[in-house]
Amino acid sequence: MIDFQNVVGFNYTEALPGGAWLKDSVGNVEWYPHVEIVKELGEDWYSRQRSKQGWMTGCWIKVEKSA
Repeated sequence: MIDFQNVVGFNYTEALPGGAWLKDSVGNVEWYPHVEIVKELGEDWYSRQRSKQGWMTGCWIKVEKSA
């Protein structure tokens, strides 16, 4: 299980629609369904990550800490 307070990576892929891979600051990686990500981090957070990823699904993007 990852530490939702320290997510540093996000990877949405069309191969597994309905969720995304998340990586925390100590290197834990796990796939979570959309509903669980939204429950832990919020719909706005998820939407921001998806919009940053753009059409390059399946690639890791860096998650910036919110101010």
